[in-house]
Amino acid sequence: GSTALAIQLDPEELSGVIRRFQAICTTLITHNGGYVARFIGDGVLAYFGYPQAHEDDAENAVRAGLDLVAKVGQLLLPFNEPLQVRVGIATGVVIARPTTGEGSAQEQRVFGETLNLAARLQSKAPPNSVVVAKSTRHLLGEGFVCEQLGLCEVDGISEPIAVSRITGERAVESRFDAKRSAKLTQLVGRQHELRQLLEAWTQAKEGHGQVVLLCGEPGIGKSRIAIALLNLIAGDPHITMRIQCSSHHTRSPLYPVIRQLSRAAGFEREDGSEVKLEKLEAMLSRVGQASLANAALFAALLSIRSAGRYPAVDLTPQRRKDLTIAALIRYLQDLAGTQPVFFICEDVHWIDPTTIELLNQTIKAIKALPMLFLITFRPEFFPSWLDEPNVKMLRLERLGRVQVEAMIADITSGKKLPAEVLEQIIHKTDGVPLFVEEL
Repeated sequence: GSTALAIQLDPEELSGVIRRFQAICTTLITHNGGYVARFIGDGVLAYFGYPQAHEDDAENAVRAGLDLVAKVGQLLLPFNEPLQVRVGIATGVVIARPTTGEGSAQEQRVFGETLNLAARLQSKAPPNSVVVAKSTRHLLGEGFVCEQLGLCEVDGISEPIAVSRITGERAVESRFDAKRSAKLTQLVGRQHELRQLLEAWTQAKEGHGQVVLLCGEPGIGKSRIAIALLNLIAGDPHITMRIQCSSHHTRSPLYPVIRQLSRAAGFEREDGSEVKLEKLEAMLSRVGQASLANAALFAALLSIRSAGRYPAVDLTPQRRKDLTIAALIRYLQDLAGTQPVFFICEDVHWIDPTTIELLNQTIKAIKALPMLFLITFRPEFFPSWLDEPNVKMLRLERLGRVQVEAMIADITSGKKLPAEVLEQIIHKTDGVPLFVEEL
């Protein structure tokens, strides 16, 4: 902590270290969708899911923690030792109340056991580690590499707490993949949609690029249908690509594309610029020389320092954006030249403006290519592509009673539930497949 540092540093040096630490915290927490509530000495209190809750708040909190460990470790103290950080994360219900000020200046204080638990976990965490309570670990699914630390006695809490250390993020393609269990529940009531998708895939394989728009409310089964189609076409030679839009990055240009490319290139959190450039060029060379020729644009898009590796080109921001979009379309065309491509674009209701520009141009460019685009979104998004001849819209409705009963029978392995329990599940889930699975 800062008490030990205060002995080794003069006040001005210590103040400078804490200012740099706080700047890093503010940048990384905000970037990952968090809210910096306040700084407490050499610590920081941050909320995820405030002032508005999101489906991926736990994941974003953990990503922010991992980023902090990586970035703060690069901050050298005056005696050339790296600064260390401990991160504790807990999830639960809290109460938010204004304490001082008015309007936008009003400070919000949060009360509840969850804050105390996070603080206690932080104090018990090993240096340069992210430690989470069971309440958070449960929400992460298989999206992160977790090390079970066992039960931990925590001051102020009567029962021991199950604690896990998060050591990294897994290269999963979507939140659905991270959250799903090893055994998927039976897909019911979606045979018509699957037939439509299989027909579109058949046309795409023959060189007639197709776009299917899949619209439905949260939990209705959009990602589940994508998985079902992947299983059905598993025997066909093809390339699958998947991008996932994020509610926290609606203004971040090409955010889902950047994440997909980083995954495809095999970037690791600890990779330096040279390693990333080598991996990027290897990925592009496997696709084709035309894409490899655009390596400088891809490196800039992925924020990889490449000074001296490629010829310097002075481009306006608009020109760079236009060339980058053209390079990405060329990359997809080169991929489709090797095998048919199944491209899944999820949660487009959160798409950023530049990625939608890319989609607009790509949908026009794939008409004579072996590509199927599956674009999923919620009803609040209004697609502009319906007039295109290769675009088809499918709307997912809630399941009927018979279909819900079939899901329940699959989940319980045919075990008959008491009639009262069955009625409660049918009533409470209201035909939404995700709710049926969770109950």
